[in-house]
Amino acid sequence: MRYAIFSDLHGNRQAWEAALADMEALRAEVHVCLGDIVG
Repeated sequence: MRYAIFSDLHGNRQAWEAALADMEALRAEVHVCLGDIVG
């Protein structure tokens, strides 16, 4: 099982889209956010 761990997006939509594209490319089954998504 592949895990994708990310944090500190701070409302940056481009960063989220890039991270999501990487997670999809790596076929991560579990996405774990450590926080700081908004603001």
